[in-house]
Parts: sequence; C-alpha cells; structure tokens
Amino acid sequence: MGVISEVVLPLEKYVAIIGNTKAFKDTIKSVSLTMGFKAMLARLANKIVRAAPQNYLRFGPYWWVLKAALIARGYAYTGELEPLIAGTYCGLNEKGELDADITIVAAFEFAEMHDAAQFQGVRQFDLFGDGEFYVLMDESVEMAPL
Repeated sequence: MGVISEVVLPLEKYVAIIGNTKAFKDTIKSVSLTMGFKAMLARLANKIVRAAPQNYLRFGPYWWVLKAALIARGYAYTGELEPLIAGTYCGLNEKGELDADITIVAAFEFAEMHDAAQFQGVRQFDLFGDGEFYVLMDESVEMAPL
C-alpha cells in the first residue's frame, strides 16, 4: 500500500466498484460530455461522502489526501487534514509529485478492497502490518449536516 505511481483503469472498472448505487446513477445522469472522467470521479467521491457522512471511512487512509483534492477542486469540506497520513497514502506522478487524479483513483481502489474485506463503518486500519491500528476520525465530515 502507500504511494501509487501509475494507475490506468477503464470506466467499466469503476462501474463494477460502485455497482448500482444511487450516487453513481445520479452522477452519471448529471455528467455532461465536456466534464470528463477525472472530474466525474471527484464528483462521485463527493456524492458518496455527502450521501452518508460515514461513507468517507471507505476511503481509509486515502481520505485525507482525497479530502484535500476535493477541497482544491472547489468542494466544500472543512476541518483539519492529517499531513503525515496524507503524505504517505497519496498518488504520485512519474516525476514524484502529488497528483490529485491518481490519488482519487487510488482512493477508489482502496475503497474496493476495504468494501470486500471489512464491515461498513470500520474506522481502524493496520497501516503498516504491525498490528498497531490507526483510527480514522474526521469530525468535520461526521458532524456536517446532510
């Protein structure tokens, strides 16, 4: 896990990840031809979290850098970020620079793995495989009005 340097996945993969969720259907309906795939993924991540605040837990340690990417794209999130976790669990381009698009894809990849292996709402993650758990808690999202 950790830094991902190259990810190329087709739209069909994300259809399979998200399935028939209402958020996905609503996003697809509202996407114009000019929006593009990258903007659609950011919008989809936002819709998933806004549909039920605890949904951010699906993105695990990628949440912090995903949240930063969503803020940078104009989505209304507030509160603190965790730079140590965000700096470790992020997507980098071939130059080693933070890439918001790769990060969003990595967050969806993590969500797919998490959904297959964990109960919904789990907030403890063994990030380094040593049995010491990181507890993900973003009060600004959990306390946000729907």
